[in-house]
Amino acid sequence: MRLEQKSKRCVSQRLSHPDSIRLIQNLKKCISENAYGRTKRMARILGCNERTAQRILNTEEAKLPRMRKSYLRNAVKLTGIEPLLLLGRVPVDSKISRDMNLILEDSATLDRFQVFSRLAASMAARCMFSYNLPVSHIVDCDANHEPFSIRIEAREKKLPSSPHVIAIVKDKELKWKLRYDHPKLGSRFKGALTDDNYERILQFIKSQPE
Repeated sequence: MRLEQKSKRCVSQRLSHPDSIRLIQNLKKCISENAYGRTKRMARILGCNERTAQRILNTEEAKLPRMRKSYLRNAVKLTGIEPLLLLGRVPVDSKISRDMNLILEDSATLDRFQVFSRLAASMAARCMFSYNLPVSHIVDCDANHEPFSIRIEAREKKLPSSPHVIAIVKDKELKWKLRYDHPKLGSRFKGALTDDNYERILQFIKSQPE
């Protein structure tokens, strides 16, 4: 009697081809197209060598190989951007507003702090990888450990003592607003909390003469 052996199904260690393409597309957005050291930064984000990173950057999207899942894990760790966002399965342009809407007044303090921290890390990563600016991020809390604002401090390499401060704060009507201040340039923006406005602020900072 012949015994049939059950085939063991191996779990793939690679992303699907569509996910691989979306991952590289979104990571390219984190690195300015003509930025110096682009290959080196991509290698650091993916956790691969520079030769592999250069091949990935120079390959047509349709011909990209399936990316290793370890590349995604490393990219999440380095950029602070959630996996679903890196794979393009949810709209990236709604991230800031969506995350802030998750902060409900009746949710636990720890939950609100975690949302603030995740969003601050993601915004700092965009500033660092897209615009090559040294950056730090701070979640401000009151005496009761209640988070009430986020501050992103971007520094020009030649003027590290004059940070560009981008903050998420509440206005008088208790609505979340985006604000930009600089020691010399003054208060240049206060308006709606959207990814587009954040991108405009970063572009303005990068356009300033060093």
